[in-house]
Amino acid sequence: MDVAVLRVGFFVEKNVADDIVFVGLFMVGRERGFKCDADVNVKTERDSQRITLTHEIRRPHFDNQEQIRQFIETCQTDLISQLADSIKKAI
Repeated sequence: MDVAVLRVGFFVEKNVADDIVFVGLFMVGRERGFKCDADVNVKTERDSQRITLTHEIRRPHFDNQEQIRQFIETCQTDLISQLADSIKKAI
């Protein structure tokens, strides 16, 4: 079995009001989506399939680097778990 990571990404939900300085200041505390994802190709002897793995949460901004680190670790753990489940189904 071959597993190839094709693309990874980190996204933050944004809207037009975020670009307007005065309105953006009032929008700082609102909840928004934070998402990480990965496109992975899983190739077996019989088949090859591309899978998109996604982890998403909704929350206000991150207060410090520790919260960002925790989000990234949770994201990695969740994506690896999803990949393991997909591989089990492929076998």
